[in-house]
Amino acid sequence: MAYGHIVFQRNGLTAYLQQDESDTNNPREWSNLSKMLCSHRRYSLGDDLGFNSSQFDSWNEVEQYIHANYDPVFISPLFLFDHSGITISMNGFGQFDPHGFDWGQVGFVFVSRADALKEYGVKRITADIQDKILKVVSNEVKTYDNYLRGEVYSIRVEDEAGDVLDSCAGYIGYEWALESAEEMLEHRLQVLENEQWKALTNLGAEAE
Repeated sequence: MAYGHIVFQRNGLTAYLQQDESDTNNPREWSNLSKMLCSHRRYSLGDDLGFNSSQFDSWNEVEQYIHANYDPVFISPLFLFDHSGITISMNGFGQFDPHGFDWGQVGFVFVSRADALKEYGVKRITADIQDKILKVVSNEVKTYDNYLRGEVYSIRVEDEAGDVLDSCAGYIGYEWALESAEEMLEHRLQVLENEQWKALTNLGAEAE
């Protein structure tokens, strides 16, 4: 039975990618720098921060709550686009839906001062640290978005006989999965090359 689709073929080995719909590796359960406080009537999103949205009348009140309880050094609204699947962003989706029929604010992503100081081992937040925080948070939002859109993959490397030489699952985002598939293939090629060299060396020793 065919497994996924071929992404690399080299020296008799083939690397495959397959979308893994059964994977439950939610990246919000990882050790993230950011926190996501979200509220939606149908979806369970973001982090479990013990937040009760019924206590607030507006997103402005929620933002004030975050400032009062977490002293954020970074905070941004989060927006959800819900149409034949869901996708999340810090920038909104006006370019796709200018009237906002299928998207709107779903919460905030933020980094507390305490977490930032601990992460970078500093006593104050400089502009350089702010830039680093923005990059990290952007990547964490992108990873979560890939997860929500179902871009979770497993990788398999097979030889010409179809025997599985290596496999792994839980790669979130096509780019990461593609890079990892190539690395896995190259690793197996190196292993085979080392085994062949060892066999030739042993034959030479026996001949002597």
